[in-house]
Amino acid sequence: MSKTIVANFTESGSTKTGLSAVVSIWKVSDSTKEVDGAAATEISDGFYKYAFTGYEEDTDYVVLFDGSSSLQNYERYHYGFIRNSQLNYVTAVFTESGSPKTGLSPTVRIIQVSDGTEVVTDGEMDEIGSGFYKYNFEDAEEYTDYVFICDGGATLNDYERYIYGSTDVGSLNLEYEICEDIEITVETEVDLEI
Repeated sequence: MSKTIVANFTESGSTKTGLSAVVSIWKVSDSTKEVDGAAATEISDGFYKYAFTGYEEDTDYVVLFDGSSSLQNYERYHYGFIRNSQLNYVTAVFTESGSPKTGLSPTVRIIQVSDGTEVVTDGEMDEIGSGFYKYNFEDAEEYTDYVFICDGGATLNDYERYIYGSTDVGSLNLEYEICEDIEITVETEVDLEI
């Protein structure tokens, strides 16, 4: 199975094209490095993608995109997560001068995409370690898409303080999606000759 992973790179706040971006992927359960510095393909406007062919449906992954050593640390690295478990949580990684930052007390705002409703305001995030933090989004509705803004706090500079993203909480059980209000009609015509 394959899953496409995308990152966006900037330089001094403007989109950056022409990079030789690479991606590394770790399996969360046992920290196995599944992909080590594979080349990402440029799409357009600073977006780069990687087709992860080793993807397994029931496995969670941590993803690191490296844009180029020519970029500042805060614009060079992009972290991501591939969620396949039934846990509904938002995760973020915070850095200071490009290095993972621990000991923060970040908060998260979560907004429902369909109507713009803010469903979580200043939710307290828990530290996982190595700059990674999570928020257990217990009230997530199945088949609903959300965007989020994580705030690492005023001690971080503006480039590293806010983490923006979206969560695929709504797609957890798509293979089991139930279709309602469908009418099925079967017409059969039989000619019997005896």
